Amino acid sequence: MGLPVGLVYGADGQVVRDPDQQVQGALRLLFATFRRTGSAFKTVKSFRLQGVAFPSRLRKGPHKGEVVWGPWATPKRCTCSTIPASPVPSCTGAGAAARPPMAEST
Repeated sequence: MGLPVGLVYGADGQVVRDPDQQVQGALRLLFATFRRTGSAFKTVKSFRLQGVAFPSRLRKGPHKGEVVWGPWATPKRCTCSTIPASPVPSCTGAGAAARPPMAEST
């Protein structure tokens, strides 16, 4: 399983925030929308109603690892529910999935 959108491996192999400012902005909007609405379902609904594009990372094919955008790439409820509590988790894999969803550290 790859890293979620917004996280990448740095040159030293550590997990870091994606340096792409557009990706970071989309995640800030996701967190802000969740704080405002209070639920993953309402966050997804808000993105869809507004036609807000959300990044998605290709998992296979010749462009594997690239970030793609589009209104069809709005976040899904499962995406909103599984974003790690910290934008840069201290671990990856099963331990990261056990964290409480949708809390952003600043």
